[in-house]
Amino acid sequence: MVQTEKIAAVLHTLLALGALWILTFYCWRSQRLDALRDKLFELRHELFAMAERKEIRFEHPAYRLLRAQLNRMLARAHKLTGLMLLLRPPERINNDTRQRWIESLAMLPPETRRKLEEIEGRLGLAVIRHIVIGSPVAILILFSPRQPHQIIADEVARSIEALERIPTEDKDTLVATIG
Repeated sequence: MVQTEKIAAVLHTLLALGALWILTFYCWRSQRLDALRDKLFELRHELFAMAERKEIRFEHPAYRLLRAQLNRMLARAHKLTGLMLLLRPPERINNDTRQRWIESLAMLPPETRRKLEEIEGRLGLAVIRHIVIGSPVAILILFSPRQPHQIIADEVARSIEALERIPTEDKDTLVATIG
């Protein structure tokens, strides 16, 4: 009888681990991705509302750069994983897009500049949260002896810049899909 109880306990443990694996890798992953995209849509709507209220012109470079960054993140959010932190060490990519962003902000009134920088900051936080919370790899990196907050901050910045360099297959289709 004791042998049967041990076999039953092992089978129950395996079934529970299998159910946990399914929940983690199928349900939770897609829920996290949906939550990230919802946050990105919310930020893009906030940016659009600013332009609609005439706080910034739709044609202004700062508006266009931030909207393009949000659209790229929406289109490629599924590629942001904690495994990226392990496979590709953080490196800075020389990117004139960041410089254009900074220059375009300089042309705006302080209040508008602050609002756009806040939207960009919340974009970065949403991406960091998505990567860190959703990945055991990222959590392990957080406990590494090297400065983990700097590793993650550098990786997020590098990932966003790298996503900007990925050519879109069909820009019209992408814009129509994302809105």
